[in-house]
Amino acid sequence: MAIDIEDIGNPIGDNDLSSLASYYWRDLYKNYGFPVDLRVRSIDMWYDRMFYGRIDYDNVPVYPKKDSLKQLKGQGNHFTINFVADAWEDFREFIEESLKLGNMRSDTVYSSMEPQRSYSSLQDFYHRWNTNMLKLFNNQFMNTKMDRRIKDFKSFMKVYAEFSRSTTDSFPLTRESMVLSKWCPPSISGLIVEISTASHGDDEEKSKYISDINFNYVVKAAKRYGFKVDKNAPWRFVADLDSIRMKAYIESHLLTDKSVYDDLYTRAYENDLNIFKHYLVEWYNSYVTSHPYSREAKTKNCDNSTRTFLNRRKIITAQEVEDTIPQSTWVRLYLYIKAGESAKQWSQKKFDSVCRRTMDYIEHSSMDEALKYLYDMTKKPLTDGKIDAKLIKKRGSFNL
Repeated sequence: MAIDIEDIGNPIGDNDLSSLASYYWRDLYKNYGFPVDLRVRSIDMWYDRMFYGRIDYDNVPVYPKKDSLKQLKGQGNHFTINFVADAWEDFREFIEESLKLGNMRSDTVYSSMEPQRSYSSLQDFYHRWNTNMLKLFNNQFMNTKMDRRIKDFKSFMKVYAEFSRSTTDSFPLTRESMVLSKWCPPSISGLIVEISTASHGDDEEKSKYISDINFNYVVKAAKRYGFKVDKNAPWRFVADLDSIRMKAYIESHLLTDKSVYDDLYTRAYENDLNIFKHYLVEWYNSYVTSHPYSREAKTKNCDNSTRTFLNRRKIITAQEVEDTIPQSTWVRLYLYIKAGESAKQWSQKKFDSVCRRTMDYIEHSSMDEALKYLYDMTKKPLTDGKIDAKLIKKRGSFNL
């Protein structure tokens, strides 16, 4: 497709354009929108580092520990990882001093470094996501035939498994898979500070920042304090974990000689099974609340007539679940969902083998070892931080 040279300086790409127009403007911005000489100081979180801060050095999904967060100074309730907050305050003080000394213009888009967006909680995001998936389950998946199959929590688990077969190709169900999905915001990393609430799809707005008289100065100053500017959102500053300057901030907060991900982050798979249990119980109780009776058709022997009986479904407590549902049942269901999310081409024999091995770890080693094994067996292939586009989304022939 031919490029109009005048379009480079006047981009109008946004999310409301047609597919062809959107492709033209996105490709234009990708190749020409950001100054070439400053690209080494930028980060591309659309096409190159999509999962930056959401995976550790071994490509394992992670999220910040609660006690590693620190509130940023200024207006609003904004948080980042503690070392990022320290670096940001130093960077912000430098910019404010530059404005006072006249090294920067004070009437431009970079004249205020007040945070407008920062860390967003994975827990909160996943809760909202689960709420929407429950609506999908209730409104589009469930029908009279499915409803009659739900007698209690155990039967509900089987119906949920069938629901997963129809959704995991497009939508993640487990929290760990959510971290690696396109739906999850990069802000869960705790490494990001944004000084604008502008849309990341608005190329015209991006151009205002890139053409700003203070742009070069701010980008270079950001590097001094360990930040890179997001190529696709020039008002977003991202902590560069590999920069010497940022490493100095990191070291002041590490409790051990391990990596930043070991000390300040949690690997998503470590809590994922418990989170999965919690939400499935909530789903069931929500369904029982809105559908308190199950219908059962029975035939009378005397005249072969059929009558429909109503049976009251019961709310179940977390303790009742613990007492009545074996760990092996949970492992099978969770593995079934995870294998579906990662499109594992397993046979029934392979699926059963992984279940047995997981239970062996639980019974003879530890739950931590079991969850690590389960994660290793179901993780998605990653290439340079991206899900391999060649992965065929077709699951194997195994059953729950």
